[in-house]
Amino acid sequence: MKKIITLVLLVMTTIAMPISIADAATKKRARKPAVSTALVHTPGVVQEINDATVLPFKTKSITILFYCPGDELSEKYLQVYEQMAKKYGDKVMVTKADLEKCPRLRQKYEAQDCPRLLAFYSGSTTPSWDFDVDPGADLESSMDYFFAVTAGMAE
Repeated sequence: MKKIITLVLLVMTTIAMPISIADAATKKRARKPAVSTALVHTPGVVQEINDATVLPFKTKSITILFYCPGDELSEKYLQVYEQMAKKYGDKVMVTKADLEKCPRLRQKYEAQDCPRLLAFYSGSTTPSWDFDVDPGADLESSMDYFFAVTAGMAE
């Protein structure tokens, strides 16, 4: 009886092993790494970015608005941000990132709260300006100044 059980276990192990190796190989092939995508400047448009987006820091000044969908203050920022994209979009690449969907970008730029607006001057891969508005200040005029400086149009 022991010989039969041992033989059955040996046969089952031999049959099962190639299948599990094949399964592992199939699973490895099925997992595709995240593909980086280079962002192309589209003047006047707020472009959505994610963790795989490659930003052209060498060629353009860039703004990134980290926002939280459904957050009232984020929604206000987005409305004004879209207006600024139309006004300054030919000189500045205007992007936005959902804070919840971009953990690597959030960590890289220490964007823990939303909304958070950063500017990167052409050639810089570290934020040149972290935009912050005083609660009593006018958001539109403050953001207009932020964009004018980022575009190199203000002193």
